[in-house]
Amino acid sequence: MFSGKTKMLINRIKEAISKNNKVSVFKPKIDVRYNSEKIVSHEKDEISAIPVNSSKDILDLAKQSSFVAIDEVQFFDFDIVNVCVQLAKNNTQVILAGLDMDYLGRPFGPMPKLMAIANQITTLHANCDICSEQAHHTYRASKNNDTIM
Repeated sequence: MFSGKTKMLINRIKEAISKNNKVSVFKPKIDVRYNSEKIVSHEKDEISAIPVNSSKDILDLAKQSSFVAIDEVQFFDFDIVNVCVQLAKNNTQVILAGLDMDYLGRPFGPMPKLMAIANQITTLHANCDICSEQAHHTYRASKNNDTIM
């Protein structure tokens, strides 16, 4: 969190649009942090997105797209891996943004499998509010033990 993942994703989406790609943007329906139908950076940069319950919905909704962007991919089910593989087989450029580790420093959802098949990985880190060093995973201040809050 606060590393610039969504901001970078939005910039790549805008670049794809400027190159006349047919772009589809998705987010998990459970992500309602700033807006239920947009991906929004902490700096309030935003772009419209289609909220989906299941990763399989993306295949139907992105049939005509040459570029697919997915934010908060760690919240999707493990079928997201097959969805991304199928999109790539259809010559669709796929770009994902998400957390690779949860607040305990454990691999987060489908991210390890997605990272294993990625052509390129850009890793961003926030700075720790306590020591100002690079933060390698999210710090949980509350006593809630749920992985997703």
